[in-house]
Amino acid sequence: MKSITLISLLLVFFVNITFAQDDCIIKLGDAQKYYEQGKLEQIPDLLSGCIEEGFNKENKTRALRLLTLVYLFDDDMKMAEETFLQLLSVDPEYKINQAIDPAEFIQLYNSYYTDPVFSIGAIVGINLTNPNLIETYSLNSFNDANSSYSSGGVGISLGLKMSYHLTKKIDLTLEPIYSLFTYNVSENVTTFNTTAITEKMNYMEFPVTASYNFYKIKEYSFFVEAGLSYGLFLSGDISGKVMYNNKEQPDYEPKPVSTKELRKKYNLAGVFGLGAQIDLSQSNLQFSVRYNVGFVNVINTDYRYNPGNKLIPEYRFVDNDIFLNNIYFMFSYNRQFFIHKKKKSVKQ
Repeated sequence: MKSITLISLLLVFFVNITFAQDDCIIKLGDAQKYYEQGKLEQIPDLLSGCIEEGFNKENKTRALRLLTLVYLFDDDMKMAEETFLQLLSVDPEYKINQAIDPAEFIQLYNSYYTDPVFSIGAIVGINLTNPNLIETYSLNSFNDANSSYSSGGVGISLGLKMSYHLTKKIDLTLEPIYSLFTYNVSENVTTFNTTAITEKMNYMEFPVTASYNFYKIKEYSFFVEAGLSYGLFLSGDISGKVMYNNKEQPDYEPKPVSTKELRKKYNLAGVFGLGAQIDLSQSNLQFSVRYNVGFVNVINTDYRYNPGNKLIPEYRFVDNDIFLNNIYFMFSYNRQFFIHKKKKSVKQ
Protein backbone atom coordinates (compact mmCIF):
# COMPACT_ATOMS: atom_id res chain seq x y z
CA MET A 1 0.00 0.00 0.00
CA LYS A 2 2.82 2.38 0.93
CA SER A 3 4.59 1.58 -2.36
CA ILE A 4 1.47 2.43 -4.37
CA THR A 5 1.09 5.72 -2.51
CA LEU A 6 4.73 6.62 -3.12
CA ILE A 7 4.46 5.82 -6.82
CA SER A 8 1.29 7.91 -7.09
CA LEU A 9 2.98 10.89 -5.43
CA LEU A 10 5.96 10.60 -7.77
CA LEU A 11 3.67 10.47 -10.80
CA VAL A 12 1.82 13.58 -9.64
CA PHE A 13 5.15 15.33 -9.02
CA PHE A 14 6.50 14.58 -12.50
CA VAL A 15 3.20 15.48 -14.18
CA ASN A 16 3.22 18.85 -12.40
CA ILE A 17 6.81 19.47 -13.52
CA THR A 18 5.90 18.64 -17.11
CA PHE A 19 2.90 20.98 -17.09
CA ALA A 20 5.03 23.75 -15.51
CA GLN A 21 7.70 23.37 -18.19
CA ASP A 22 5.11 23.42 -20.99
CA ASP A 23 3.49 26.52 -19.48
CA CYS A 24 6.87 28.29 -19.25
CA ILE A 25 7.69 27.47 -22.87
CA ILE A 26 4.39 29.09 -23.88
CA LYS A 27 5.23 32.15 -21.76
CA LEU A 28 8.67 32.40 -23.37
CA GLY A 29 7.04 32.37 -26.81
CA ASP A 30 4.60 35.08 -25.69
CA ALA A 31 7.46 37.16 -24.26
CA GLN A 32 9.28 36.99 -27.59
CA LYS A 33 6.15 38.22 -29.39
CA TYR A 34 5.73 41.09 -26.90
CA TYR A 35 9.37 42.08 -27.49
CA GLU A 36 8.86 42.15 -31.25
CA GLN A 37 5.69 44.22 -30.75
CA GLY A 38 7.43 46.65 -28.40
CA LYS A 39 5.32 45.67 -25.35
CA LEU A 40 8.37 45.45 -23.12
CA GLU A 41 6.77 46.31 -19.78
CA GLN A 42 4.90 42.96 -19.67
CA ILE A 43 7.95 40.75 -20.21
CA PRO A 44 9.74 40.81 -16.79
CA ASP A 45 6.65 39.76 -14.81
CA LEU A 46 5.77 37.14 -17.43
CA LEU A 47 9.17 35.42 -17.19
CA SER A 48 10.21 35.97 -13.58
CA GLY A 49 8.55 32.85 -12.14
CA CYS A 50 9.80 30.58 -14.91
CA ILE A 51 13.38 31.81 -14.56
CA GLU A 52 13.35 30.80 -10.91
CA GLU A 53 11.88 27.39 -11.71
CA GLY A 54 10.42 25.96 -14.90
CA PHE A 55 13.06 26.34 -17.63
CA ASN A 56 15.75 23.96 -18.74
CA LYS A 57 19.21 25.42 -19.40
CA GLU A 58 18.56 26.31 -23.05
CA ASN A 59 15.25 28.10 -22.43
CA LYS A 60 16.54 29.82 -19.31
CA THR A 61 19.42 31.21 -21.36
CA ARG A 62 16.99 32.46 -24.01
CA ALA A 63 14.79 34.06 -21.38
CA LEU A 64 17.69 35.82 -19.65
CA ARG A 65 18.99 37.11 -22.98
CA LEU A 66 15.54 38.48 -23.76
CA LEU A 67 15.30 40.16 -20.35
CA THR A 68 18.75 41.68 -20.80
CA LEU A 69 17.62 43.14 -24.13
CA VAL A 70 14.51 44.57 -22.47
CA TYR A 71 16.55 46.32 -19.76
CA LEU A 72 19.04 47.61 -22.33
CA PHE A 73 16.16 49.05 -24.38
CA ASP A 74 14.79 50.72 -21.22
CA ASP A 75 18.29 52.06 -20.49
CA ASP A 76 18.28 50.28 -17.11
CA MET A 77 21.97 49.29 -17.06
CA LYS A 78 21.91 48.04 -13.48
CA MET A 79 19.22 45.43 -14.20
CA ALA A 80 20.72 44.66 -17.62
CA GLU A 81 24.08 43.81 -16.03
CA GLU A 82 22.49 41.78 -13.23
CA THR A 83 20.46 39.77 -15.73
CA PHE A 84 23.45 39.33 -18.04
CA LEU A 85 25.51 37.94 -15.15
CA GLN A 86 22.67 35.51 -14.43
CA LEU A 87 22.87 34.44 -18.06
CA LEU A 88 26.62 33.79 -17.76
CA SER A 89 26.12 31.82 -14.54
CA VAL A 90 23.64 29.56 -16.37
CA ASP A 91 25.81 29.25 -19.50
CA PRO A 92 29.42 30.30 -18.73
CA GLU A 93 30.46 29.59 -22.34
CA TYR A 94 27.72 31.76 -23.88
CA LYS A 95 28.77 33.37 -27.16
CA ILE A 96 27.19 36.31 -28.95
CA ASN A 97 25.87 36.12 -32.49
CA GLN A 98 27.21 39.08 -34.44
CA ALA A 99 24.56 38.56 -37.14
CA ILE A 100 21.46 38.96 -34.95
CA ASP A 101 22.47 40.43 -31.57
CA PRO A 102 21.88 44.19 -31.14
CA ALA A 103 24.95 46.43 -30.83
CA GLU A 104 24.07 47.31 -27.22
CA PHE A 105 24.05 43.63 -26.24
CA ILE A 106 27.36 42.99 -28.02
CA GLN A 107 28.88 45.98 -26.26
CA LEU A 108 27.66 44.70 -22.88
CA TYR A 109 29.09 41.24 -23.64
CA ASN A 110 32.45 42.71 -24.62
CA SER A 111 32.58 44.72 -21.39
CA TYR A 112 32.93 41.49 -19.35
CA TYR A 113 35.58 38.81 -19.10
CA THR A 114 33.86 35.76 -20.58
CA ASP A 115 36.77 33.36 -21.23
CA PRO A 116 37.72 30.63 -18.70
CA VAL A 117 40.32 31.81 -16.18
CA PHE A 118 41.76 28.50 -14.99
CA SER A 119 41.21 24.76 -15.14
CA ILE A 120 41.76 21.83 -12.80
CA GLY A 121 41.95 18.26 -14.00
CA ALA A 122 43.20 14.72 -13.56
CA ILE A 123 46.03 13.32 -15.62
CA VAL A 124 46.97 9.71 -16.40
CA GLY A 125 49.60 8.30 -18.70
CA ILE A 126 52.44 5.94 -19.41
CA ASN A 127 56.16 6.57 -19.73
CA LEU A 128 59.30 5.00 -21.13
CA THR A 129 62.72 5.61 -19.56
CA ASN A 130 65.99 5.63 -21.48
CA PRO A 131 68.93 6.83 -19.33
CA ASN A 132 71.80 8.69 -20.90
CA LEU A 133 75.21 7.34 -19.78
CA ILE A 134 77.54 10.12 -18.60
CA GLU A 135 80.53 8.18 -17.27
CA THR A 136 81.31 4.51 -16.56
CA TYR A 137 82.50 3.27 -13.14
CA SER A 138 82.73 -0.46 -13.79
CA LEU A 139 84.72 -2.97 -11.74
CA ASN A 140 86.00 -4.13 -15.11
CA SER A 141 87.96 -2.14 -17.68
CA PHE A 142 85.79 0.81 -18.69
CA ASN A 143 86.20 -0.08 -22.36
CA ASP A 144 85.43 -3.77 -21.82
CA ALA A 145 82.43 -3.06 -19.59
CA ASN A 146 80.31 -2.21 -22.63
CA SER A 147 77.55 -0.74 -20.45
CA SER A 148 74.19 -0.79 -22.21
CA TYR A 149 71.08 1.05 -21.01
CA SER A 150 67.55 0.53 -22.34
CA SER A 151 63.94 1.00 -21.36
CA GLY A 152 62.67 -1.51 -18.82
CA GLY A 153 59.15 -1.36 -20.14
CA VAL A 154 56.13 0.82 -19.52
CA GLY A 155 55.85 2.89 -16.36
CA ILE A 156 52.81 4.76 -15.10
CA SER A 157 52.18 8.44 -14.36
CA LEU A 158 49.22 9.77 -12.35
CA GLY A 159 48.50 13.25 -11.08
CA LEU A 160 46.70 16.57 -11.17
CA LYS A 161 46.78 19.31 -13.79
CA MET A 162 46.26 22.96 -12.85
CA SER A 163 46.35 25.55 -15.62
CA TYR A 164 46.06 29.32 -15.55
CA HIS A 165 44.99 30.83 -18.87
CA LEU A 166 47.25 33.82 -19.42
CA THR A 167 45.64 34.52 -22.79
CA LYS A 168 43.36 32.65 -25.20
CA LYS A 169 46.44 30.93 -26.63
CA ILE A 170 48.90 30.69 -23.72
CA ASP A 171 48.54 28.58 -20.56
CA LEU A 172 50.80 28.28 -17.52
CA THR A 173 50.49 24.81 -15.98
CA LEU A 174 51.60 22.97 -12.82
CA GLU A 175 51.24 19.19 -12.71
CA PRO A 176 52.03 17.31 -9.48
CA ILE A 177 52.57 13.81 -10.89
CA TYR A 178 53.55 10.48 -9.38
CA SER A 179 55.66 8.46 -11.83
CA LEU A 180 57.11 4.97 -11.80
CA PHE A 181 60.20 4.67 -14.01
CA THR A 182 61.91 1.45 -15.02
CA TYR A 183 65.02 0.75 -17.09
CA ASN A 184 67.52 -2.05 -17.79
CA VAL A 185 71.32 -2.14 -17.59
CA SER A 186 73.62 -4.78 -19.02
CA GLU A 187 77.32 -4.67 -18.25
CA ASN A 188 80.34 -6.99 -18.55
CA VAL A 189 81.65 -7.40 -15.01
CA THR A 190 84.65 -9.44 -16.24
CA THR A 191 85.39 -11.31 -19.42
CA PHE A 192 83.63 -14.29 -17.83
CA ASN A 193 80.38 -12.89 -16.54
CA THR A 194 77.73 -10.26 -17.24
CA THR A 195 75.37 -8.43 -14.91
CA ALA A 196 71.84 -7.64 -16.11
CA ILE A 197 69.71 -5.54 -13.79
CA THR A 198 66.38 -3.73 -13.80
CA GLU A 199 65.88 -0.60 -11.75
CA LYS A 200 62.51 0.78 -10.67
CA MET A 201 62.28 4.35 -9.42
CA ASN A 202 59.34 6.13 -7.78
CA TYR A 203 59.30 9.90 -8.25
CA MET A 204 57.00 12.76 -7.36
CA GLU A 205 57.38 15.21 -10.23
CA PHE A 206 56.43 18.87 -10.39
CA PRO A 207 56.61 20.05 -14.02
CA VAL A 208 55.87 23.71 -14.69
CA THR A 209 55.18 24.37 -18.37
CA ALA A 210 53.97 27.08 -20.70
CA SER A 211 51.86 25.96 -23.66
CA TYR A 212 50.96 27.78 -26.85
CA ASN A 213 47.85 26.95 -28.87
CA PHE A 214 49.12 27.32 -32.44
CA TYR A 215 46.11 25.99 -34.39
CA LYS A 216 42.37 25.65 -33.75
CA ILE A 217 39.51 24.38 -35.87
CA LYS A 218 36.04 24.19 -34.29
CA GLU A 219 36.39 22.29 -31.00
CA TYR A 220 39.82 20.88 -31.84
CA SER A 221 43.10 22.65 -31.11
CA PHE A 222 46.81 21.81 -31.10
CA PHE A 223 49.54 23.11 -28.83
CA VAL A 224 53.25 22.97 -28.04
CA GLU A 225 54.63 23.14 -24.51
CA ALA A 226 57.98 23.65 -22.80
CA GLY A 227 59.20 24.08 -19.25
CA LEU A 228 61.10 22.58 -16.32
CA SER A 229 60.34 19.63 -14.05
CA TYR A 230 61.57 19.10 -10.50
CA GLY A 231 61.57 15.45 -9.44
CA LEU A 232 61.58 14.25 -5.84
CA PHE A 233 62.96 10.71 -5.46
CA LEU A 234 60.69 8.61 -3.22
CA SER A 235 61.99 5.05 -3.37
CA GLY A 236 63.32 2.39 -5.66
CA ASP A 237 65.05 -0.94 -6.00
CA ILE A 238 67.35 -2.92 -8.26
CA SER A 239 66.85 -6.58 -9.18
CA GLY A 240 68.44 -8.85 -11.77
CA LYS A 241 70.98 -11.60 -12.17
CA VAL A 242 74.62 -12.36 -12.78
CA MET A 243 75.25 -14.60 -15.80
CA TYR A 244 78.40 -16.62 -16.52
CA ASN A 245 79.46 -16.80 -20.14
CA ASN A 246 81.27 -20.15 -19.89
CA LYS A 247 78.28 -21.80 -18.18
CA GLU A 248 80.64 -23.52 -15.73
CA GLN A 249 78.76 -21.78 -12.97
CA PRO A 250 75.01 -21.36 -12.83
CA ASP A 251 73.49 -17.92 -13.19
CA TYR A 252 72.19 -16.54 -9.93
CA GLU A 253 69.70 -13.88 -8.86
CA PRO A 254 70.60 -11.92 -5.73
CA LYS A 255 67.93 -10.32 -3.57
CA PRO A 256 66.65 -6.92 -4.70
CA VAL A 257 68.67 -3.98 -3.40
CA SER A 258 67.05 -0.78 -2.18
CA THR A 259 68.30 2.37 -3.90
CA LYS A 260 67.25 4.71 -1.10
CA GLU A 261 70.86 5.71 -0.36
CA LEU A 262 72.14 5.18 -3.90
CA ARG A 263 70.11 7.92 -5.60
CA LYS A 264 70.03 11.67 -5.23
CA LYS A 265 66.92 13.01 -3.59
CA TYR A 266 66.05 15.25 -6.54
CA ASN A 267 66.17 15.48 -10.30
CA LEU A 268 65.79 18.35 -12.74
CA ALA A 269 64.69 18.01 -16.36
CA GLY A 270 63.70 20.11 -19.33
CA VAL A 271 60.19 19.47 -20.67
CA PHE A 272 59.20 19.56 -24.34
CA GLY A 273 55.86 18.41 -25.74
CA LEU A 274 53.20 18.45 -28.43
CA GLY A 275 49.50 17.92 -27.82
CA ALA A 276 45.89 18.11 -28.96
CA GLN A 277 42.74 19.26 -27.19
CA ILE A 278 39.03 18.61 -27.65
CA ASP A 279 36.71 21.23 -26.17
CA LEU A 280 33.68 19.92 -24.28
CA SER A 281 30.99 21.68 -22.27
CA GLN A 282 32.91 23.74 -19.66
CA SER A 283 35.77 21.23 -19.91
CA ASN A 284 38.26 19.66 -22.28
CA LEU A 285 40.17 16.49 -23.02
CA GLN A 286 43.89 16.69 -23.77
CA PHE A 287 46.43 14.25 -25.17
CA SER A 288 50.12 15.06 -25.27
CA VAL A 289 53.44 13.45 -26.09
CA ARG A 290 56.15 14.84 -23.86
CA TYR A 291 59.90 14.33 -23.63
CA ASN A 292 61.89 15.10 -20.47
CA VAL A 293 65.64 15.65 -20.82
CA GLY A 294 67.53 15.13 -17.56
CA PHE A 295 70.00 17.79 -16.39
CA VAL A 296 71.16 16.18 -13.12
CA ASN A 297 73.24 13.06 -12.51
CA VAL A 298 70.77 11.03 -10.40
CA ILE A 299 73.47 8.84 -8.84
CA ASN A 300 74.55 9.63 -5.28
CA THR A 301 78.28 9.62 -6.00
CA ASP A 302 79.16 9.89 -2.28
CA TYR A 303 77.65 6.45 -1.69
CA ARG A 304 79.03 4.72 -4.79
CA TYR A 305 81.91 2.95 -3.00
CA ASN A 306 80.39 3.02 0.48
CA PRO A 307 80.83 -0.29 2.36
CA GLY A 308 77.05 -0.40 2.79
CA ASN A 309 76.48 -0.45 -0.98
CA LYS A 310 75.15 -3.98 -1.59
CA LEU A 311 75.34 -3.66 -5.37
CA ILE A 312 79.05 -4.41 -5.37
CA PRO A 313 79.06 -7.73 -3.45
CA GLU A 314 75.65 -8.90 -4.68
CA TYR A 315 75.69 -7.90 -8.35
CA ARG A 316 79.38 -7.09 -8.99
CA PHE A 317 78.07 -3.76 -10.21
CA VAL A 318 79.01 -0.14 -9.57
CA ASP A 319 76.60 2.65 -10.48
CA ASN A 320 77.54 4.62 -13.58
CA ASP A 321 76.68 8.31 -13.77
CA ILE A 322 73.46 8.82 -15.74
CA PHE A 323 70.87 11.38 -16.75
CA LEU A 324 67.22 10.26 -16.78
CA ASN A 325 65.44 10.84 -20.08
CA ASN A 326 61.73 9.99 -20.28
CA ILE A 327 59.03 10.03 -22.90
CA TYR A 328 55.40 10.36 -21.73
CA PHE A 329 52.03 9.72 -23.36
CA MET A 330 49.54 11.67 -21.25
CA PHE A 331 45.75 12.01 -21.15
CA SER A 332 43.90 14.55 -19.02
CA TYR A 333 40.34 15.68 -18.34
CA ASN A 334 40.17 19.32 -17.29
CA ARG A 335 37.27 21.28 -15.82
CA GLN A 336 37.14 24.96 -16.81
CA PHE A 337 36.36 27.68 -14.29
CA PHE A 338 35.08 31.17 -15.07
CA ILE A 339 35.26 34.44 -13.17
CA HIS A 340 32.86 36.83 -14.88
CA LYS A 341 33.73 40.39 -13.96
CA LYS A 342 33.62 43.69 -15.73
CA LYS A 343 36.67 44.94 -17.55
CA LYS A 344 38.30 48.10 -16.30
CA SER A 345 38.24 49.62 -19.74
CA VAL A 346 36.54 48.59 -22.96
CA LYS A 347 37.69 49.46 -26.44
CA GLN A 348 34.85 51.00 -28.38
